[in-house]
Amino acid sequence: MAIILSEASHVYSKDAIVFATFGTRSRGSATYNYIRKMANNQFTNYTIKWAYTSKKIREYKKEQSFGQTLQTLEAEGYHRVFVQPLFIFPAYEYLLLLEDAKKFSKKFSSMKIYLSTPLIHDDLDMKAVLDVVSKFFSSEGLNIIVAHGTKEKLGNFKDIYLNLANYIDNNYDNAVLVTIDGQPGMDILTKRLSHKTYNKALFIPFMFTAGNHIEEDINSNSSVIKSTVKKYIKNLSILNITYNDSTYYMGLGLNRGIVDIFIKKLKKTIESGN
Repeated sequence: MAIILSEASHVYSKDAIVFATFGTRSRGSATYNYIRKMANNQFTNYTIKWAYTSKKIREYKKEQSFGQTLQTLEAEGYHRVFVQPLFIFPAYEYLLLLEDAKKFSKKFSSMKIYLSTPLIHDDLDMKAVLDVVSKFFSSEGLNIIVAHGTKEKLGNFKDIYLNLANYIDNNYDNAVLVTIDGQPGMDILTKRLSHKTYNKALFIPFMFTAGNHIEEDINSNSSVIKSTVKKYIKNLSILNITYNDSTYYMGLGLNRGIVDIFIKKLKKTIESGN
């Protein structure tokens, strides 16, 4: 859904967009440069800010938290702030963001905060995202979708990954989900490997940025996931992409179709505030 802004539309003189993300210290920074370029081209009428939810990343890169960013925008006289989380699921980080948005909405009377949703917020989102990701599946072997997973025992965060695993298992006979932490872990993967023979395996990062986790937990010789798969399949590869003449593991944030979903969500949120 495209939003067309004209002189006739009601655009405040002080509107801002905030992209809220965990952050990264690895080569995944290229992902953020890519998103910045896309956003700057799409939202020319808005001031665009970034907020980082990881304390370590903020200290390392001298960046602002979500709350600090909101306070800065309020002090600079912005009337409306549209927030797009660059999270995959509505899990722990998103819930903290939601709490901050509610807190500062009450605190600031002159500035309204509109919070959009993460990449996969419902079943329709899940289908849309897998439709995009599946375009990069190898047709010659097993596609192993690699997600962070979670160690979080509170709430139903583990169910998020189990639901994703079940969706993939039920809709794609050549793909399976594996999580680095928590459930389902490698359970579905090992079951699939023991029941069917594959000549090749393609690891597909299901992470916003695919840096150290892929290098250490998938590509290294000490990787349990890699060593397990190699018992059954000798030909292994990791999905990558070339951006600005450099090659990167292809995380979701470097997938044009996924970025388009984030932008569509943000435009819908902006429309709701007009």
